[in-house]
Amino acid sequence: TVLVPRHADRGDTVAKVLGTQGLMVARRSQDNKIEPDTDIYLGDSMGEMGLFFRLSNVVFIGGSLVKHGGQNPLEAARLDCAILFGPYMSNFAEQAAALSSTGGGQLVADGDNLADQVAILLADDNETQRRSAAAAEVAVDSVDVVGEVLKQIVPLLPDGEQTHVGA
Repeated sequence: TVLVPRHADRGDTVAKVLGTQGLMVARRSQDNKIEPDTDIYLGDSMGEMGLFFRLSNVVFIGGSLVKHGGQNPLEAARLDCAILFGPYMSNFAEQAAALSSTGGGQLVADGDNLADQVAILLADDNETQRRSAAAAEVAVDSVDVVGEVLKQIVPLLPDGEQTHVGA
């Protein structure tokens, strides 16, 4: 299991909590090797989320099983991950709804439901690939929205500014 804290500087705290649970932790920030007895690989480094998403087929969006509002699921969707998230995605409600409606994302009610969904996806490569492709399509559609907004804004900019904006 790869666990990536939203803020890399929380690595010490997260590693300590995991250790008190009896879990063996290898840390990216300390260049620890993943050994056969490693339970958690802690991605407590800066600028490597894309790497961790690329290495993962299944991603759970943190901050969504508690009333935190979730994190951006489109980052994982762009990198071909099947996405799981909890009921608290208020910060990214539109993205979560789009992922749910296409089958690219799955709402999980709690930790037990999360474990069930992870087990399903790890056991069924075809289902994982189907969900990943659906998630990637949502991400592509979201990029198109940005392009459309830029097309509307660029003509309103002074002529000298247009060369700085690409669509």
